[in-house]
Amino acid sequence: VKLDLDSYMLSTEQAVNVGLITNEILSNIIKYAYPAGQGGPIYIAFKQSKEVLTLKIADVGKGIPDEIIKNHRKSYGIQLIELFTNQLKGKLILSNNNGTAYEINFKDNG
Repeated sequence: VKLDLDSYMLSTEQAVNVGLITNEILSNIIKYAYPAGQGGPIYIAFKQSKEVLTLKIADVGKGIPDEIIKNHRKSYGIQLIELFTNQLKGKLILSNNNGTAYEINFKDNG
């Protein structure tokens, strides 16, 4: 796991949602990104840019099938990530290029 984290104080509600999002994404990466018995790097970044906070978690695994990215409703895990992102009043951006990257942008509600 490679970390690039800014220190930032979140409200309890936001911290819980960020934790749940991170847990779901990491679970998906561990289960699906790399072939059984093999691992690979996982990148986690949490950055502050002016008023926007960005959580980005990425792998260099096999990637998510395009049909799941186009229609998030097919995947229960993506639905959970979207639910927690909506609770942050944030935006989820999924990309599938040399692995999968999840980017969540939201504002501090504190």
